[in-house]
Amino acid sequence: MIHFCVVHWKNACWIRRQLRHIAAYTKGNYRILCLHTDLDGPIPEHDHLGFCEETQIREHAVKLDILGFEACRQADSDDDILVFIDSDAFPVAPWEEACLSQLDRHGLVAVQRLENLGDSQPHPCFCVTTVGFWRGIGGTWASGHKWRRTNGTKISDVGGNLAKHLDRADVNWKPLLRSNAHDPHPLWFGVYGDIVYHHGAGSRGRLSHFDRDRIARLVRRDHPVRFTAQDLLLRLSGRNRLTRLRRALHPRDHENALLDAEEARLTTLSESIEAAAEDGLLTPSILDDILREAT
Repeated sequence: MIHFCVVHWKNACWIRRQLRHIAAYTKGNYRILCLHTDLDGPIPEHDHLGFCEETQIREHAVKLDILGFEACRQADSDDDILVFIDSDAFPVAPWEEACLSQLDRHGLVAVQRLENLGDSQPHPCFCVTTVGFWRGIGGTWASGHKWRRTNGTKISDVGGNLAKHLDRADVNWKPLLRSNAHDPHPLWFGVYGDIVYHHGAGSRGRLSHFDRDRIARLVRRDHPVRFTAQDLLLRLSGRNRLTRLRRALHPRDHENALLDAEEARLTTLSESIEAAAEDGLLTPSILDDILREAT
């Protein structure tokens, strides 16, 4: 039995898209376990929806761990398959042979988002393992364990403690890496291992930290005098003095115009992909066509 564990939040439209793609690209017997919060629409009837409850728990990792515990409780044996999957992610090709054939050797197969400043931990947008392995490793999606990103900062995020447990047990888990032929965005709209799609902003704002950092650099480049004055004031007065003057020097209108334009571009691309997912089944080649046009 395959147990899909998914947390849905706010945007209910992704539920039917995910259900259709799981059904189309999964051959084995499966059930879906779901926790949901603040949905803007109903959950569709589905024969494989075996556990579905509303919760006011906010922490994503806690909800994933609850679903993992429930899936293990329902499992027929340690050989049952666990699939953690994000609400805006789904298979876009048959996935079982590619993933399940790796479990004897690697124990766990998961997306690894190296494109997000080198994040090295398993990501819950798509993670495949067995009930026995998850129990044995002390599986959890809690953050806590930190790593250093490519920009030099240290961070902990969902999957941090899982990475620590895998490392301590010397488990050589199998990463699914981004396989996009075309990348109109460095983080969103990702295809991984040519088998799973992760929209990335299905229930959140369109703008990522990459977008805000890039636009901040553009604004600084276009207004060198203002930023030179800002930097001088900061050195002379310290961070907590002359704040109003420093803010007045910031070209806020220009920055907001660029942010609005990028958000509009991402919204148009997002709507194109969502429309394609509503009309039929997405495949890597269909996504490639859409993403190529937007690049």
